[in-house]
Amino acid sequence: MPNTSRAIKHQNLIADHYYTPWSEVSEAMQQEWLKTNTLPGSTRAHHQQERVSKLDATYGEEISVYQTIDEAITKLGVSRFSLRNAINDRRELRGFKVKYTDTIVATTEEAI
Repeated sequence: MPNTSRAIKHQNLIADHYYTPWSEVSEAMQQEWLKTNTLPGSTRAHHQQERVSKLDATYGEEISVYQTIDEAITKLGVSRFSLRNAINDRRELRGFKVKYTDTIVATTEEAI
């Protein structure tokens, strides 16, 4: 199986075709192609698409919401490992708490 990424990067032929990144194709050509085709769905794992909330560490009030884990990592300036551990262990991360927005966590009183 040929490496398509390498072929795009080095502008090599694969099966008698040259490949170009979608972002480099003209808007007119994209629209024409989309008339008869659809773009493939996301290949990212579901957990990467979960929303993440940044919370005030003292009061637990929501400060901001990131639409993806990747966005949270970028905006907070932390590693994926640090973010995941802070969420799972309910620890502070750079002076804030973080949690998955769509995850419902029962408080101690609700769990009783």
